[in-house]
Amino acid sequence: MAKKAGGNVLVRYHRETRDPLYAALLVLPLLLTYSVGVWALDWTSLNGVDFVTPLLLGFFGPRGFLGFNLGLLVLAAGLAIFLRVKRKALRLELLAPMVVESFVYALLMGFVILFVLKSATPFMAALAKVLTPSAAAGAFGDLDPIEKLTLSAGAGFYEELVFRLGLLGGTRWLLVRVGMGPVVSWAVAVAGTSVVFSLVHYLGGESFQLYSFVFRSLAGLYFATLYATRGFAIAAWTHALYDLIVMFGG
Repeated sequence: MAKKAGGNVLVRYHRETRDPLYAALLVLPLLLTYSVGVWALDWTSLNGVDFVTPLLLGFFGPRGFLGFNLGLLVLAAGLAIFLRVKRKALRLELLAPMVVESFVYALLMGFVILFVLKSATPFMAALAKVLTPSAAAGAFGDLDPIEKLTLSAGAGFYEELVFRLGLLGGTRWLLVRVGMGPVVSWAVAVAGTSVVFSLVHYLGGESFQLYSFVFRSLAGLYFATLYATRGFAIAAWTHALYDLIVMFGG
C-alpha cells in the first residue's frame, strides 16, 4: 500500500506541475533576475557571450528592453493571477520540488550527452573527450558572479521561450497542419529546432567548432524532451541551472 501511495503522489505531482499556473509562477524569478542583472551591468557587459541580450537591445534599445522585460513580468504575473482565480487551487509547496527536479536534470544533462556521444561511433567517442565541464567553463572564467547569474537566468528563460515554446511549438503545429502525423511532426520539429538552437549560438562571433555544435544540438534535444514531458518552466530552470553549474565549475 505504501508503494502504491507513493506512486500516486508522484503521478499527482507530475500532473499538477504541468499546469500553466505553476509555469507562470516559476519563471518569474528567472525573468526578474535577468532584467535586474542586465540593468545593473549597464546593458553592454554581456555582449559576445549572451546572444539574446544584444539582439533585444538592438531591436528595442536600453529603455525599450527594460520595458519589454517588464511587460513580460506583468504578463506572467497576470497569467498566474488569472489561472489562480479561475482554478481556485494553488499549492505553492510544489514550486520548491520543481526547482529541485530541474536541478537534478541539470546535473544529469552533461553525463547524458557525453554518454550518448561515447556510445555512438568511435569518432563521436573521441569527440566526447574534449567536451568536459572544465573546458566549457573556461570560456566564462573572466565573468564575475553577477554576470554568470544574469547570463544563466537569461539563457534559461529566453532561449527556452524562443526555441521550445515558440519555435518548437510553432514548427510542430505547422507540420501537423500540412498533414504530418503527430509523432513524426514532433520528431522533425525537435531535431530541426535543436540544430537551429545550436547554430544561433555562433551569431555572437564565436567560431564554428564541430564539437560545440554537436554538444549544443544534443543539449537542444535534451531541453526539447523536458519541454515535451515536463513543460516550459522545468526546461527553463534546467537550462539556467545547467549554465550556472558550468560557469561556476571553472
